[in-house]
Amino acid sequence: MSAVTTPARPRSRRLLGLDLARGLAVCTMILAHTSPWPIDLPAEYLTAPLFATLVGASLHLAWSAAQARGTSGLAFVADNGFRGACLVAIGEVLQSAYQFIDVVLQTLGLLTIVLAPVVVLLGRAPRPGRAALAGASALWLISPFVMEASRHWLAEHPTLDPLGRAIGLWLAAGVHYRVVSFAIFGLVGVALAVWFARGGARGRDGLRAVGVCALVTVGAYGGGRLIDQGQPYAGDHAELLGSTAFAAGATIGCVWLLARFGDAHRTDRPGVLAPLVATGQLALTAYSLQIVLLRVLQEVTGPGFDDDRPWVLGLTLAVVVGCCWAWRRTGLTGPMEVLLRAPRLLRREA
Repeated sequence: MSAVTTPARPRSRRLLGLDLARGLAVCTMILAHTSPWPIDLPAEYLTAPLFATLVGASLHLAWSAAQARGTSGLAFVADNGFRGACLVAIGEVLQSAYQFIDVVLQTLGLLTIVLAPVVVLLGRAPRPGRAALAGASALWLISPFVMEASRHWLAEHPTLDPLGRAIGLWLAAGVHYRVVSFAIFGLVGVALAVWFARGGARGRDGLRAVGVCALVTVGAYGGGRLIDQGQPYAGDHAELLGSTAFAAGATIGCVWLLARFGDAHRTDRPGVLAPLVATGQLALTAYSLQIVLLRVLQEVTGPGFDDDRPWVLGLTLAVVVGCCWAWRRTGLTGPMEVLLRAPRLLRREA
């Protein structure tokens, strides 16, 4: 399951907590894209790592549910291969529609394709959470070197066909987004999902975990400054460590927040947090709506359109969150989310 989609019909506050985290990611994404103030800097550090973390968490939960239904590992991998390919295609369409944003969907789509078989294998491990963290640690060590080597290789092969170059950028050499970095966040998301399934992130345990993540985040970024590392999207060790802790802390915090302040009488309702949860449940639709809205504003205002304006930020947040909340109140699946569920729907009809 991608970071911009949601497992079908969440049945617990833990799952709704992940939806809340997706809603937060959508809002910080809009902030990063349209804010005219320096406040957008934390959003630059958080948004993409949070989406990638939720890819891993969602895949683990989806695989657990698939096993309960008797779905084979091959079918699960095939379903997520389709979903990942759809994300890549949608990302390319949105990128062509609005050039002033570096669309993350292509990298998240490839991450979904790569991570799905890994999640199946981790599910067979005696301690899947620890195995996922071990894999994330190993990737953290080698990822910056793989990124640099990939960039050198692409520079030495200028005649590489456009598709091969694009895949190389998405996988390892991208300026902003790359699978080799996102896989670290995704594996940490798997470990978090294992913990959440055991009742983690509630009460004091959740608050302590958020505090530890905050300390690691500040330490990694602060220490990185001393050695000229830690800039957003840099892909160096300091940035990867800080972004991993930042995204993990935000995810844990959302799960804790919903458990603490959600509707105390209905476990399937998020209470006052409903607008953000609804946005997270329709995150792919929300992402697409943001791009379409910005393109429309560009067409209406003309070539001098500047998306870093307070009114653009306010309007985009209001339209995206408002539309998602209103749509979810109808009980219908999001229009973009339906596409990603096509294989599952076809199997049911068969």
